[in-house]
Amino acid sequence: QTISTWKRVNPAFKQAVEMGGRYADAEMAETLLHRAKGYCHPAVKFFKSRVVEKEYDEEGNVVYERSYDKIIKQPYTKQYPPDTKALIKWLQSRDPENWADTWKVEHKHQHLIAGNINIHTILEELGDPGKFSDQELQVAAKMGLQKLLTEHKENGHPN
Repeated sequence: QTISTWKRVNPAFKQAVEMGGRYADAEMAETLLHRAKGYCHPAVKFFKSRVVEKEYDEEGNVVYERSYDKIIKQPYTKQYPPDTKALIKWLQSRDPENWADTWKVEHKHQHLIAGNINIHTILEELGDPGKFSDQELQVAAKMGLQKLLTEHKENGHPN
């Protein structure tokens, strides 16, 4: 609540907070883009190696021996493959019309309604009368929908 109050009473503070948010958003977008495309960066691995030192006399006998652990630093390039989830998230954010999880379906024909009965549904499914109530079938018969259905099929529609 204190920060909200400061933002209300101090426009410069509010602007600084908003700029920080935009900077963080840009940084996260860049990170997401790297994950989506795959990337690599320099890295270092550390290994522990056991070292054994021995000294020998002229006859080949060990006269001195010591052992210790040595840390070995090995640079390498860490690689990350492209991340499908990050790629999809990026595309959904940048192009929601083509990549959204939901689709917009346009319904381009009109439905004829008689009372509370959708005649379009009857036309589509009249081939299976078991799907309709007696009232719906009576309305279809009264309106001559069998004739309309025949014309509908003659125009190349399967149902």
